[in-house]
Amino acid sequence: MHRKLLVSLAPWLLAVLCAPLSADPVGVGAVTPSPAVPGSSPPTCHLPPRTAGLSAAQWQEDVRAMIAGIERLHISPFHHTPKATLEQAAARLEAQIPQLPPEAIPVRMKQIVALVGDGHTRLVAPPQPIYPLQVYWFGNDLRIVSTLGDDQDLLGGRVKRIGRFDTQEAMRRVSSLVSQDENRWLLMNRTPPLLVDATVLWALGIASRPDQVSIEAELEGKDIEKVLRARSEEIDAARWLHPFAVAPLYLAHQNDDFWFETLPGEKTIYVIFNRYADFARHAHELLQDIDTVHPDRLIIDMRENGGGNFSLPRQYLLPFLKANHTLNRKGHLYIIVGRKTFSAAMSNAADFKNDTHAILVGEPVGERPNSYQENAEFCLPSSHLHVTVSTQHYEFAPGDPQALFPDKEIEIKWSDYKAGKDPVLTWILQQPPRDQEGMERSSVSSRRAAAQAQGGSGSAFDIGSARP
Repeated sequence: MHRKLLVSLAPWLLAVLCAPLSADPVGVGAVTPSPAVPGSSPPTCHLPPRTAGLSAAQWQEDVRAMIAGIERLHISPFHHTPKATLEQAAARLEAQIPQLPPEAIPVRMKQIVALVGDGHTRLVAPPQPIYPLQVYWFGNDLRIVSTLGDDQDLLGGRVKRIGRFDTQEAMRRVSSLVSQDENRWLLMNRTPPLLVDATVLWALGIASRPDQVSIEAELEGKDIEKVLRARSEEIDAARWLHPFAVAPLYLAHQNDDFWFETLPGEKTIYVIFNRYADFARHAHELLQDIDTVHPDRLIIDMRENGGGNFSLPRQYLLPFLKANHTLNRKGHLYIIVGRKTFSAAMSNAADFKNDTHAILVGEPVGERPNSYQENAEFCLPSSHLHVTVSTQHYEFAPGDPQALFPDKEIEIKWSDYKAGKDPVLTWILQQPPRDQEGMERSSVSSRRAAAQAQGGSGSAFDIGSARP
């Protein structure tokens, strides 16, 4: 979804915010905004959230506190949505709260926070019951990529309908909960869990009940319809079924903060950098390995990295790679990015692009490079729900690009995913290394490693083309 489509969502979103909870809401008219809650900074979040047993007055106080906290702490709270529009949306919700089920109120609050626009400003609700599926966007198709044993017949299916609506309308509705001024790759990242969230689907009128939903999927030319029941308990990762026999490396090490190895038959070190925990130690171990192996190529995979402290790579890794004359050359240093690359990870990917000869490969990043970051957090007085807001604005690219775009865009297709292949890593390994003058050198081992990476490892919603 490009910027034009994001903007086009706003009238529909405001209509939802204006409406009572029903299958086909009708607007309730203008309400005078309540005054902002006076006082000092909102309380920090030391207590667990509570959403049961609150009175309408307590929820209304929380809505006012939410708006007041955003206006007080955000560096530019009206950079996307005007102050009057934001406050009127909150006032409409206040008027509707006495008629709303308590489970639906945080969902409606999320819609208001999403109007602020940036990906770091969010209302964080407690975990809700989910339907036992995991879904993922492959271009315009929403595919079921994981199931439990009882629903294995849905595995790999292309979702055609969720509850009362086709996938396009369901996507349009849950998109109202995602920051409205980022980019379509953020939508592709954040909407899949919303599309299996039982409370979200019910609150937005997609499901007619809070505890079950019907789904229709197409698999190998046949339509499958099924009724799913929500589950509140956490599902052990070992119970999920996947379409591939062997996961590609980036999925096999999804739970590792930082992992690396020298690829077989290659002088290539492949790094999976998912999180920033204990980064100084990890960077030291990687640099030691570089000194021992003397690799001809370094690949840093950040496509699953959702952020952390961007100053750590700037201190412990980037200066050393800049000074490494073997690796800091075109064709010897690669950074893999994607829709999940966010916040500090986006910043560090931009650092590599701007300060080294790294080649970026993969999908565009799920955040604008000139964006709002650095969370401040506050807690709502009655529900103790957490709200994060951006306190800084950074610029990593000239102009106002929609995303940090890779030098080589490669989307993972469903056919690759279900076969356990990683076309991004494969493409990199197929590129011949270059000598000091930049001339390509043929590499039998590169082709062998690429082959090992391959072996080892109907439009539902108009997500759009690769670039806006």
